[in-house]
Parts: sequence; structure tokens; C-alpha cells
Amino acid sequence: MKKLALVVAGMAAVFAAAEGSKFEVASVKKLPSSDGPAGAKSADRRGGSGPPLQIAQARFVYTGTLYTFIRGAYGIPGCGGSDCGLISGGPNWIDRDRFQIEARIPDGTPRTTAGLFGAGEAPELQLMLQALLAERFSLKVHHEEKQANAYVLSVDKNGPEPALKKTAGGLRSLFFRDKGPNDPMVHLDVTNWSMAALVRSLAPMLDRPVLDRTGLDGAFDFNAVYEKDRDAAPGNPQLVGSDMFRALREDLGLRLEAMKAAVDVIVIDHADQPSEN
Repeated sequence: MKKLALVVAGMAAVFAAAEGSKFEVASVKKLPSSDGPAGAKSADRRGGSGPPLQIAQARFVYTGTLYTFIRGAYGIPGCGGSDCGLISGGPNWIDRDRFQIEARIPDGTPRTTAGLFGAGEAPELQLMLQALLAERFSLKVHHEEKQANAYVLSVDKNGPEPALKKTAGGLRSLFFRDKGPNDPMVHLDVTNWSMAALVRSLAPMLDRPVLDRTGLDGAFDFNAVYEKDRDAAPGNPQLVGSDMFRALREDLGLRLEAMKAAVDVIVIDHADQPSEN
């Protein structure tokens, strides 16, 4: 079976830490400039082009731009097709210059089930990264609420469908699959996934933020089947299209609608090139 896309929470062990704790040892290294015209923006701005985050034992390695790190530290999802504007301000190098963070998570901190980092599912680790960015990049930010084009996920008027089941536990995972290159259908299989995590998983495939307004707490197991987007541009995933919106509504009792909505924006007040290790 061919995987069209995969978002799995559980990719690595994440260690819980008390609020205010920091990485035990951390280094920040500026990487050589990538090829391209001077001043060109990095692909990291909308999802990252560097190696994936690595968390093995107590070792934490993260490569990207400061823009990427802020997204990870504050749980801001990526967007497809355009800049969502969920991060505002800052010097012109924040989405151009690339860095590598290597750090050690303190020994003895209890392990927790890993979340997909950058999707708001690893709060203790995110607090550590926030502290590191404040220390090494002199990063100062504040939150603002702004009206923006968004998708809002809510419960349909008839309420959730029985197919949306409270989780029975298991590995947290979200898969988009097909049954082969000639299969016209997408199979969305989800285990132990919250509504908040669902909207963060959808955001990178859409052209605007996705907000959870379902009011549904806890985690769920569910499946939905819908037609691929036949009108997707060549090379683009066919995972999202009008039939996905229909399947969410008819199969699960969830309505995904485009509208103006208040979104939380991280505003960068100050940032410097990182201090020496």
C-alpha cells in the first residue's frame, strides 16, 4: 500500500521537564549559506528544508532557520501555498540564515509519549526551546490576535457521527493512504488523535490557518474515505479537495469552513544573531 502522506506523533521519545527548566548543554552553529541568489528566502519558512528534528536518548538536534525554530517552540503549524502570517516582524535573516541546535535534555527527566514537534504536542520540550532562543538569539516575542482568512473546524448541526470514537489508546498516528497508483480514493486513518492535533495536521496542506472550534476534548479514533483532488496541480498532493470536506461532514459530523476568524500571531519584538557557544 502506497503512503500518500504521513504524520505520526510518536516519532521519538520526548522528555518531560518542569516549567522553566532548560537544556543541560546546548550549542548553536550557523550553517553555510545555501546556494541561491543573495537575500533569497529559505524553504524553511513554510515547513523546513533541513533534516528532521532528531530526539534520541537525551540528545536533541534541530536544523533550520530562526523562523523554523519559532514555529517549533510555539507550536505554529506550517501552511501550504502562501505565507499564513502567523509569525510577524523580525530582521530579514530570520527566514534566510540556517542554524543547527544540538542540546542535551537533563538526565532523570521522565519520558512522555512523543508529539510531533512543532505541532504543539510537546509542551515541555517547547518550553526548553523557548528558553534557548531567548538566551542565544535574544528573542523577544509577544502574542497578538488578528483577523485573518482561516478554515474553522466545528461540529456539524447534527453533532458528531458515531464513526468519531473516543480513542481506545495505542500509538498516536495519522495516515493518508491509497491502495495503489490507480486508486482514486484517499483513506484517512487516525488513532489516538485530538481535534487540536487534527487541525495542525491539516494546516500544512491548506493555504491558511486551521482553527479548532469543535469543543471536543480528548483523543479520538476515526476513518474517512474520500476522492482524491483530481484538480491538484502536477506535483502537488491530491489529499485535500472538496470531497475531503464532504467526508469530514458526512462521515464524522465535522464541518470545515473557510471564513474570517481571529488567529493568534507571534510578533517578534527583537532577535539577534546567536551568541557564541
